[in-house]
Amino acid sequence: MYVSYRKLQTLKYTTNSSGAWQSTILDNSGTTGFNSSLAVGSNNKIHISYNSQTNLKYYTDASGTGVISTIGSPVGNVATTGSGTSIALDSSNKAHISYYNYTNGDLMYATNSTGSWVISTIDSVGDVGFWNSIAVDSQGYVHISYNYNDGSANYQLKYATNKTGSWVTTTIDNTGNGGIWNSIAVDNQDYVVISYGYRVSSNLKLKYASNRSGSWMTSIIDNSTGDPGYNTSIAVDKNNKIHISHFDGTSGKLKYTTDLSGVWVNNVVDTLGPYTPSWTSIALDQNNKVHISYSSYQTIPSTLIYFKHAYQP
Repeated sequence: MYVSYRKLQTLKYTTNSSGAWQSTILDNSGTTGFNSSLAVGSNNKIHISYNSQTNLKYYTDASGTGVISTIGSPVGNVATTGSGTSIALDSSNKAHISYYNYTNGDLMYATNSTGSWVISTIDSVGDVGFWNSIAVDSQGYVHISYNYNDGSANYQLKYATNKTGSWVTTTIDNTGNGGIWNSIAVDNQDYVVISYGYRVSSNLKLKYASNRSGSWMTSIIDNSTGDPGYNTSIAVDKNNKIHISHFDGTSGKLKYTTDLSGVWVNNVVDTLGPYTPSWTSIALDQNNKVHISYSSYQTIPSTLIYFKHAYQP
């Protein structure tokens, strides 16, 4: 397992590939390491997108040694806004990154698929992309889920793809207050699945969207008491079953939702404590076993954050 994260103003990376967890500082140049996203190439080389206080950055050891690149123009003061990045790789191990330009409120896309970095604005209508997630299908086409803020703190779930040869954006869910903390994946048939938070009155719920039927369908899959649906992360296994990690913001529970049995089942993996903030990320190994990395504050309030790992034996 491979995990990137920020600690003490640096970008760090940890792995248990040797049999024991080992951590390494990758970038300590100034205040950096915000909102990192990690992808592992077919050659087990790592690729990480992340932010410094003002710029989008990229780390990779694909050449055999670690190389850090500043990709493009400033993205705003990410230290205070928390604007996100997301990275995915194509079959040639080229990087595709979605990110949010806080200065302009735009959804951005960067790729080095041509050999040098090219940056594009994907959606600039309104305030879009604060939460975003990217995936690449088996044909090399890009899929991005992201949110739209209508200016009154009401959010919608949107989707962008270049599958037709040019970028097309679609509103998937505008029925209420959704698209928060979204996460995207493609299954073995290149259909798209998305998990996201959806606010009903004062409570958050976990919602799911898919185009497997030929058109977009959405449903609430965790309607339990509390606030499930924070910080969602989605993965698809070899049998096209869905696995989602997320966090209940009221109870402080790390939750895991899956349709492995044919119906949606919600499980509590860890109870961190009421109102304990946590970030989650899910991945599957070659045996379809689930791994979830997440953070946990020891006390409230506190600056002491623990990295934790949950594994399905």
